[in-house]
Formats: sequence, structure tokens, C-alpha cells
Amino acid sequence: MNIQERLLEIWNEKYINELPEIIKERGFNYSINNEQKDILITGINPSFRKGDENGNVCFDFKIIAKETKYDTYWTK
Repeated sequence: MNIQERLLEIWNEKYINELPEIIKERGFNYSINNEQKDILITGINPSFRKGDENGNVCFDFKIIAKETKYDTYWTK
């Protein structure tokens, strides 16, 4: 499954218009996943910070988990 493609399909559904404009402007954020998993968790981006750019973003959780320079939301 192409995660970005599927999220774009969901993000373009009519019910997305019910979200507050500030949330729609931010877009979605998802983790790159190259290994099959049993569940995909999505939600509002809790790590969005003032000054961050709006738009759809992906990240590699394996890199974030190993690097201390990334957002403290995902690190020890």
C-alpha cells in the first residue's frame, strides 16, 4: 500500500471540510513504513510547532528514534 497515496485520498474526502481551517492548512504527517505492519495509526500532528511550515510531511521513524537532533516528541 502506498501510504501517501491513501492519505491523499482520505484528505480529499468531503468530510475533511468539517475540520477547523487551521488543521486543514497543516496537512497530514506520517511515518515512512517499508515493512508490513498490522495497523496504521494516523491523527492530528501533535509535534507541529509554531513556525513550522504547513503541508503534508513524511518522516522516517527509525532515523528519528536514533538521532537526538529531532523533535523531542519522538525521543527520550
